Amino acid sequence: MKSSRAFRSLGCVISGAVSCASLACATGGADKKPGTGGSAATDAGTGASAGAAGSGGGSGSGGIAGGGAGGVDAAADSGPADAAADAPADVSADAPVDSSKDAAADAPGFDAAGCTGTPPSGGCATGQYFHVCKNACVSCADMSLLTFQPSPKHMASVSDTTGGVDQIFPRIGLVGTKLSMVFSQRVPPTSPTHRDFAMADAQGNDWANINTNLGNFVNYPSADEVAPFVVPAGALSPISGSASAETMLLMDSDRSGKREVYQSALFKSQGSPAKLAAPINAGTRDYHASYAHAATPPRMYWSSFRAGKGGLHTWALTGGSADLVALTHTSGCAVSDEDLEASITADGSVLVFSAPRRAPPDCNTPLNAARRSLFVAYINPSTGQPLGPAMELTTLRTDLESAAGSTAISLRTPAFEPGACNLYFASDAAAGDADFDIYRATR
Repeated sequence: MKSSRAFRSLGCVISGAVSCASLACATGGADKKPGTGGSAATDAGTGASAGAAGSGGGSGSGGIAGGGAGGVDAAADSGPADAAADAPADVSADAPVDSSKDAAADAPGFDAAGCTGTPPSGGCATGQYFHVCKNACVSCADMSLLTFQPSPKHMASVSDTTGGVDQIFPRIGLVGTKLSMVFSQRVPPTSPTHRDFAMADAQGNDWANINTNLGNFVNYPSADEVAPFVVPAGALSPISGSASAETMLLMDSDRSGKREVYQSALFKSQGSPAKLAAPINAGTRDYHASYAHAATPPRMYWSSFRAGKGGLHTWALTGGSADLVALTHTSGCAVSDEDLEASITADGSVLVFSAPRRAPPDCNTPLNAARRSLFVAYINPSTGQPLGPAMELTTLRTDLESAAGSTAISLRTPAFEPGACNLYFASDAAAGDADFDIYRATR
């Protein structure tokens, strides 16, 4: 995938003894001023995940290009209705920030603003992108530089289809040898208040063959079902702990009277989705799961409200407690939202999520009326905790704002495809179309 311009970097992993300086990468001091805010709304909504290949952690490099704020759309798509009401404000959010210290200085990451490189005239081979700091085409599995080509593409083939509205949670996975997308949508007038799943098959650089029959009692009547996550055959089942012989679907549903996480086989005529056991589903509500099935150890991530606090939780299949993932913004503010619509890569090294932007001095008041933006954090797969602050994917937001001629937009439910050349997400940025559609950003 050829990158036609060097976007500001949002982080990178530097492996082994290779130093940032040796890669023509700036070390600190390269941060840009935060972007300007926009307008508003809030969504306590949805958030699951999809797998993708990523590369491991490492030690850090300098300044990360700053950004403004992103957000949520409150009216559009919410998960548990009481999510925002029950989630107390994080008092640590107003902790003073040491302005003399680069907030991202210790985070793993290349800063593309400090790098120079010229893409090859013919572009990079399929499965590669141009790494401006390494001045070379590298595999998309190299997640050390997260820049994207201009102008995310609106995926009309899977947006506003089959009579549905608000297509969100595009999650890509292998079903046998076929690459498929599962997403959530509302289908009025028969189901105006709840969401069901639809599935599409990869067809060249697009999607086709939309199907809404994903198996027995998937899309349960009158149940709100969101946040699909496709787990390939051979991965450990979160329920049995043994390798699955077939493709699995993780999902959340309120069919039992509260929001809980379920597992199902795809396209089965018998057997209902099975509820995951504790520590998952041990909260007041548990939802929007993703699974680092290729990590060591395999590890689940999901949103939960428990012990009086909501947030993103993680748990290793090898055992132990469910722990809150302690995320912060590069501004120093805590990522204090209950639902982050998060997605972890298959190897557990990179987490992408959506959240409102926050900045001092009042970290508890989100920017841009709480409309969401997209963020990335590098993760230690063994602990499930971040290696540094979460960085905004600023250029994705500003490109869509420019195309829409407005800052009153949200970016939500991000996930990398397997191979990690593309990031899929949902946004309400399409001109003349107020609902959420699916977009693709190419590295």
